Amino acid sequence: MDRRFNIMELKGSFTVEAALVMPLVLGAIIILIYMSFFLHDRAVICEGAIILANRYTNENNITNEAIKQQLVKASNELINKKVIITSDLSTIITVTNNKILVSCSGSFMFPNMYVVSSIFSNKQFWITTEKSMPRYKPIEFIRNCNKVKKLIHSVLN
Repeated sequence: MDRRFNIMELKGSFTVEAALVMPLVLGAIIILIYMSFFLHDRAVICEGAIILANRYTNENNITNEAIKQQLVKASNELINKKVIITSDLSTIITVTNNKILVSCSGSFMFPNMYVVSSIFSNKQFWITTEKSMPRYKPIEFIRNCNKVKKLIHSVLN
């Protein structure tokens, strides 16, 4: 009789331990999933800003305002449609004769759960990035390359 009681007691202890451990395991899994969403959205925003800043660096035949309009249209496709949870996205594009500056920002919201909110007390993270690229004049660049090429040939010969 004592033997059966011990087996039943062991089965009950496993149930109690599992009931205590499962919320911790599920909470850790949820935190990992949301952190991966955060990293994904941050990578998409940074990549989109770099692509937008590089897009018209060699273009001199289009006005700065036309370049800005094209970049604003492209930002919707490159950034806004690819993020998962980030909201309130704003993209500020500044085009001058010397450089293209792209600033992107958005807020990443964690769900309102006890486990997550106890770790991340703010519940909201801002993802911001700013990328700029100088605008080159292709004709001058090719001329400078030819000058370097001639200089190298004169030194080697």
